[in-house]
Amino acid sequence: MLASKTLGLKEIATLLFVILIIGGVCALLGYKVGSGEMQFNFRKSTHLSNADLVKTYNIINQMYYENIDHDNLLQNSITALVTSLNDPYSYYVNRDDYQQIISEDKGDYYGFGFIYRFENSILEIIDVYPNSPAEKAGLRPNTTVEVINEKVIAEFTNSAEVAIFFKKHDSITLQLQSSNKLLNVISITKKNFNIPTFKYQKYDNSISYLKVYQFGDNLEKDFSQINTQLQNDKPPKLLIDLRNNLGGQNDQVIYFINQFLNQGIIMTEKIKDGNQSIVHKAGNIATFPETKLILLTNRETSSGAEVTTAAFQENKRAVVVGEKTYGKGTTGQFFELNDGSALHLSVGLWLTPNGNSIQSNGVQPDYPVKDKVINGQDQILTKALSLFF
Repeated sequence: MLASKTLGLKEIATLLFVILIIGGVCALLGYKVGSGEMQFNFRKSTHLSNADLVKTYNIINQMYYENIDHDNLLQNSITALVTSLNDPYSYYVNRDDYQQIISEDKGDYYGFGFIYRFENSILEIIDVYPNSPAEKAGLRPNTTVEVINEKVIAEFTNSAEVAIFFKKHDSITLQLQSSNKLLNVISITKKNFNIPTFKYQKYDNSISYLKVYQFGDNLEKDFSQINTQLQNDKPPKLLIDLRNNLGGQNDQVIYFINQFLNQGIIMTEKIKDGNQSIVHKAGNIATFPETKLILLTNRETSSGAEVTTAAFQENKRAVVVGEKTYGKGTTGQFFELNDGSALHLSVGLWLTPNGNSIQSNGVQPDYPVKDKVINGQDQILTKALSLFF
């Protein structure tokens, strides 16, 4: 039997930390950003106070008639606070999941190694990471999944159910369909693998192709090799493929843009009710300021990849071919808690160089093309290549 206890200093600190971070939830707090640090100021409340949250915890802990899992109570309290923001990009993660996120920022993943889209009861594999368990098992992009572990795809009602299913299973068996022909069954087991930052390919003496998988922690380091290849090949034209790129670290996004853009605004970050802003400008340090650029995008081009797309497009540095991007335009920041778990909070809003909000709007391509492969031809890539000739 668990003994009843009042909230200790460590737990109080955790709760107060969360209250401070999420002050806008109950209009309890406000913060100011300036001189590189965050200052918190208490606001007067007409109803509840911070002490009421601690008091509620202690009442439950002392008076509830059954045993209480104190860690679970605290975690659920934090989750409830964040959930009340109604922001899909603000959330609480436990210690293990947070450590995995840190590893993924470095390119170290544990999983199957593919990106999918679930829409209208159809599950489509849209990308497969190189050297991943999925690729080694023979899975390829542009494939439709009919059955997972003997469960028909039509039995799933939404994408969240699919995501939970994949997370729960360490091994899956897929029955695939492509061009209306049933393919052999493929089995995949989750393993550790590394997602590269780039894939570089030289088409001919005038055109090169650069796939950017993510803007992770290793981008600046990995770009040194790309820099050398581009310097050696000297392609006057470069395709930058941002399809299925889910973003990454802001500083790495800005670094990448600075390699190709000499002047102009990269983006503006609006912070706390739009009362303060940070303007990021190109640093006039571009190594390839004259290389002609075409960007490839699709519906999964997200977050930092959208910032990149808008920065090049609105500064007339590149044209964009493909689909409208996802529309994730907020700055996210992790705040680690005492037990190693973490709070991820949206702390700012991104605006494009022309002042447009990416959030929920995305970035429209200059040349709209569906992200499809028809008769073996990548439609977006084919259109982009045609613009170079």
